[in-house]
Amino acid sequence: MKKIILSSLACATMLLASNTSKYEFSPMIGTSNAHHQFEVENKASVGATLGIKNSKEAAFDQLEFALFHSNGVDYDNSADSTDITRLLVSGIKDYNVADKTSLYALAGVGYESLSKEKNGLDSEFVANVGFGIKYAITDSIALKAEAREVIRKSDEHSTLLHLGLAIPFGDSETKKAPEPKKEVKKTVVTKVAPAKVVDGDGDNDGVIDSMDKCPTTMDGVKVDEMGCERVDMDTKMIAHFDFDKTNIKYNDQILINKYVAYLKKFPKSKIVIAGYTDSIGSMAYNDRLGIRRAIKVRDDIVNQGIDKKRIRLEYYGETMPVIDNKTAEHRAQNRRAVSRIIR
Repeated sequence: MKKIILSSLACATMLLASNTSKYEFSPMIGTSNAHHQFEVENKASVGATLGIKNSKEAAFDQLEFALFHSNGVDYDNSADSTDITRLLVSGIKDYNVADKTSLYALAGVGYESLSKEKNGLDSEFVANVGFGIKYAITDSIALKAEAREVIRKSDEHSTLLHLGLAIPFGDSETKKAPEPKKEVKKTVVTKVAPAKVVDGDGDNDGVIDSMDKCPTTMDGVKVDEMGCERVDMDTKMIAHFDFDKTNIKYNDQILINKYVAYLKKFPKSKIVIAGYTDSIGSMAYNDRLGIRRAIKVRDDIVNQGIDKKRIRLEYYGETMPVIDNKTAEHRAQNRRAVSRIIR
């Protein structure tokens, strides 16, 4: 029966692994500390976990399969010993706290197998809960430390303390290649000092061209046919964000304001806003963060008097980086919201 259960769980692991594209493998070493009701001694524990990243909205960000083994665990007040093997399945929730650091909580069920059952201690199903921390050493490996409680019966628990390395692999996502830019021929007017009219006496009247609706626009600025500063709507508006934030920066706010002015001038035009993130954190979390960034820009535009119905939101999370996420500078470029006008 035990072999059937363990084999079934192992098959489930392989089946789920074949249906996803993002994994995280963690070899781990530590100790198994038995509570006094669990009549065995403390012993070293080795094992590994396989995390499968969840790409959909769910209560957890990762599905984890863990296997831990303690060899030759002595029974209290006895010369006998047993091997303890724990196979656990848990849901993991990630919490980003810094660019390189994240916390996680876990909860799940499993099976604890004893090679020699004694004193009423049998192999049986268990529950497990815990928490951990990960720190990115490089962009492809992280240090991982965790504590989890394995609960057998109401008064029989063990605490597992492990340290290991988190190694992501199997990323088969297809990144969308950027669309080639279309060459658009357009005429751009540059602001020049207003022409002066000289009367018959040769004096400078200082009369301004009557067609100029924005006479205070500075020289050298690109203007439209009315003489007002021209916002190039063929160029996408890009706002960048701090890590795990949705706040709009001052320089980006200036460009957003220009887009608002355009939308007010052309009331039939519409705008699309797409939110993106870097690769830190789970895919599900980054999807939510991407839409929050798009919503932030939308709400700013709506607060300036633009009808919400004229704005469409899109979100792509971490799936469409403009550059790789290997450095902090590159990740900063990928944390963005991109807007474009639909005429």
